[in-house]
Amino acid sequence: MRRKNREIDNNAGFSLVELLVAVVILAVIVVPLAHSFVSSAKTNAKARKLAEATVLATNTMEVIKATSMEEILKQVVVNPGGSDQEYVYDGGIITVGGTTYEIKAELRARSLESNEITDYNQREMTKIYPMDQNQDATFFVKSNLDEKMAEEFGGNKELAKKNMERKLEVNLMRNRGEVRAEVGLSYTYGGVTKYPFLTNQCIYSSSTGEGGIRNLYLFFDPMSYTGKIRETIVIHNEDGIPVNVYLIRQGDVPETMNVHGVRVSVVEEGRRDESYVKEPGNLAESPLVIHTRIRTNLPWATPDYPQLQLLYGTSEDRCLETKTIQVNGRMRQCTAAELTDLKSLSGETAETRVYQVTVEVYEEKRKNEKALVSIDGTKE
Repeated sequence: MRRKNREIDNNAGFSLVELLVAVVILAVIVVPLAHSFVSSAKTNAKARKLAEATVLATNTMEVIKATSMEEILKQVVVNPGGSDQEYVYDGGIITVGGTTYEIKAELRARSLESNEITDYNQREMTKIYPMDQNQDATFFVKSNLDEKMAEEFGGNKELAKKNMERKLEVNLMRNRGEVRAEVGLSYTYGGVTKYPFLTNQCIYSSSTGEGGIRNLYLFFDPMSYTGKIRETIVIHNEDGIPVNVYLIRQGDVPETMNVHGVRVSVVEEGRRDESYVKEPGNLAESPLVIHTRIRTNLPWATPDYPQLQLLYGTSEDRCLETKTIQVNGRMRQCTAAELTDLKSLSGETAETRVYQVTVEVYEEKRKNEKALVSIDGTKE
């Protein structure tokens, strides 16, 4: 009888107190764990939205940079309350991963923090138009390249920037009917020469165009004068290809007295003396046959501070400001300006060329709140 009672006692369940203690312990463990799961889910969702918004903002910035300003201006509205050169660009409404985003961008021609962009936009420049890619070639010496190359030389960057020399070489060639134009650029400082790019860049090939090259536009910022010429442009046209070369200075000319800022050498090796004139006979009246015609907005005819030194010859080291030619036994002295039909280029205006761009991405249902992502850039 006693054994039976003992067996019954061993099968007894949990008491109410024990159950309550177990529930409390479970609550203490589960509630924080559940909260962490919820927080983790919210964090992951926010991170996903930020990642998606960042991609959308970056893509919009790249689209703006890749699109011409003329096309962008067709899609913008003037920023209410802003200046006449502040615009709002609508990037559209896009749904990604179940979330809808609204994208907008602001383009400002003026900088609120610095006058650097404002001053740059106020500088005069020459705009050449229209251009035909089948007949015209262009090359820009980028305004920030001098600074970059000064850093490449190491040491005192400001000293290198003020004393290094820049050389731009243009090679015009004809090979089996194809006309090519290649450009090489180099910087020299302290006896060391460095190149921004490894090989000559081909900027024109008649195999992709029609009728051969017509105009060659070279855009550059002038280098300051420090007692010697620091900027040289050499145009090789040994094959005598008819071309108009536009040397277009961007920005202001350093006003130095009675010195030249840019030395330009035109090399036309291999021309016979007879080819300098169209017809033999009265040389004083016979017009010169011009192959390389120079047009520039650099002052060259002013006595105060001519900025262009123009040379002509059959090789770079034999270029001079005057050349004596012989035709039918008679001698004639010509200046480099005559042999290249040097003329001034006009049409300078101050134009906005750099805009600050801010791209913002909002969650559409919360578009009145702060943007999810905001990135800054520039549009040239």
